[in-house]
Amino acid sequence: MQTLNPKLIQKAIITSNVMKEYMKHQPNIFLNTYLILEKDNQTLLLLRHNTGYGDGFYNLVAGHVEPGERVVPSIVREAQEEANITINSENLELVHINHHMSDRENIDVFFRCTEWSGEVKNNEPLKHKELVFFDKNNLPENLHSYIKQVFANIEKSIVYGEWLEKREQPYRQVKS
Repeated sequence: MQTLNPKLIQKAIITSNVMKEYMKHQPNIFLNTYLILEKDNQTLLLLRHNTGYGDGFYNLVAGHVEPGERVVPSIVREAQEEANITINSENLELVHINHHMSDRENIDVFFRCTEWSGEVKNNEPLKHKELVFFDKNNLPENLHSYIKQVFANIEKSIVYGEWLEKREQPYRQVKS
């Protein structure tokens, strides 16, 4: 049986404690996925409400990548949870990545999809007032500003963008 060097154990404990303290002061980076669901020159948008962020504005089906989850399964899950549809990952096209800064830091990954199964339905009426397909050339005035910028970037074949959002209210913090 091998014994561990007490000096190495102490150094590991100190290093661990230093890293824990360091991580307390580092900003969290949120990884988010977005779905641009298209059919017949229309894009699906949802009207947010009762969420504390972007309420009264249209946005895309989207969500946070959960711990241990990968990006593609995340948007497949979000499509089912929010819009009641099943997406085959082979039908997803990566169209944009956005570094979105506000009072928190976000990396947003946008996928386009034109094929799915199931009927689009609002599965989260407490968070979304409605899900509506809008003509891509006649999007609502109250489309969230960073989504407008993402759409403009995609139209110009710009794959990466950055957005600095000025907010009057911070993101709602949810305690676990």
